[in-house]
Amino acid sequence: MYGDDDTHITGQITSAQIAEAIRHKKYGRDMREAIAQGFEQFIGILQRVSNLESEYSDLQSEYSDLLSKYNDIIGRLNDDENEIHGLQGDVNALTKKHNDDIEAINQRLIKLEKAVFGYGEYEANYETPPQTIDHVSEINTDSNPKLKGE
Repeated sequence: MYGDDDTHITGQITSAQIAEAIRHKKYGRDMREAIAQGFEQFIGILQRVSNLESEYSDLQSEYSDLLSKYNDIIGRLNDDENEIHGLQGDVNALTKKHNDDIEAINQRLIKLEKAVFGYGEYEANYETPPQTIDHVSEINTDSNPKLKGE
């Protein structure tokens, strides 16, 4: 065990020196000074802890705000993704309708070509010009009794 220290405290001392002073100084002015400096350091540490708690609380609040904004963005992205899937379905339906319409138009064109050009099942030969008829017989309208002598 240490003996009592008769030296006086001068200036600011560290936490370890405060502990040593309290343990080894005689009661009196130096003991009171050591205890006072200890409490002052403790109050300073307590103030820093309080500031850290306040900053931690502020950071938690900011984190909550950011998390809320992040979740809102994710929600909007999910909504947009669902809308895109819906639009893709619409595009696919419109593409199918477009292809069906083209097929229907092509079928009508084929029917029209058959009706107009009379090709039927035969393929037309567009490179060969049509044959001209050299002799045309006249239509006799005299055989119609109503036209005669009216």
